[in-house]
Amino acid sequence: LGNLVEGYDFALYGYLERFLEDKFFHGSAVGAWLGFGVTFFARPIGGAAFGALADRLGRKMAVNLTIVGMLLGTCGQGCLPTYDDGKAAGHIGLVLLVALRLLQGMSAGGEIVTVVTYVAESGRVESLGRAMALIPITGVSGFLLAKSAAYLTEEGLGEDAMRDWGWRLPFLIAFVPGAVAVWGRRFMPESKAFVQHQATMAAIAAEQQEPHGEAAEAPASAMPQPSAWQSVMSNKISIALAIAGVSAHGVLLYSGFVWTNTYVVKRGMSPAGAMAASLCGRMLTIIFAIPTGWLIDRQGVAWVLLAASAAQAALGLPLFAAIEANPTSLAVVLPIAGLAYGALYVAGTSF
Repeated sequence: LGNLVEGYDFALYGYLERFLEDKFFHGSAVGAWLGFGVTFFARPIGGAAFGALADRLGRKMAVNLTIVGMLLGTCGQGCLPTYDDGKAAGHIGLVLLVALRLLQGMSAGGEIVTVVTYVAESGRVESLGRAMALIPITGVSGFLLAKSAAYLTEEGLGEDAMRDWGWRLPFLIAFVPGAVAVWGRRFMPESKAFVQHQATMAAIAAEQQEPHGEAAEAPASAMPQPSAWQSVMSNKISIALAIAGVSAHGVLLYSGFVWTNTYVVKRGMSPAGAMAASLCGRMLTIIFAIPTGWLIDRQGVAWVLLAASAAQAALGLPLFAAIEANPTSLAVVLPIAGLAYGALYVAGTSF
């Protein structure tokens, strides 16, 4: 549930961008999307900060803090003053919006780092691909709920009410599932790997002390640990490939699913048509994520990554060119933004 809430919170801004650009950015789509993109500067910082916290205080502590940060950042955006309330209020609202987006970015970066670590440490090696598939399933479900909340709110209130005050509601209703996630994570057990590591480090510390507290010879179990920089340099090729793969996957996720959806609506497609395309893409991911995880468990992650990367590199631009040429045609947008993007995304969930 926590990862689902994180996906909802992070994607909602993108689906409401056309309302936010009027309220905070004087009608500038570039400014509004920069407001969306600022979170990506904060995500690596959040990943590093919460990763260090998880290593020191535990995975449970870190995932509880990240979900609280996401919840505060999302609900806070629904309470901000806008330029409709006056110039000074609009300036304050814009500054707070950027601050809350940065908080979301840091929390989202910490969330994915700690959740992936928790699942990897808790799952069985022989079924780790299928266990990891739960992460994109819940994340994509959050994207789907965000799109549904934006669409249903607009359909229920109408365009005028949505632009006036209704855009706030999807942000505010995030409190309900978010509060449930915060409550549920209080009962998460700490990962066994972390508990064992803490016990080992405590035993090593005890061995290094004589009964009267004098330093004894370092025991054989107290092997020197490599620094973070040494770990990075010894795995630099694998890390570079992982960064490239995750970057490509992120571009597909946010430009293919979020930005493209807003783009076609602005170009004249009905919100119902854009909703249908989103629904197809998300459902395809949810249905085939577990089979993709099974394939990874059987064939290994490298072959699946290679196939997904090659497909995305070959098809990304031609698929979007077709949408750009026919942005109002459901016969074009649905197979591409729904089925093709969904298939490319699920193939890349191994990232």
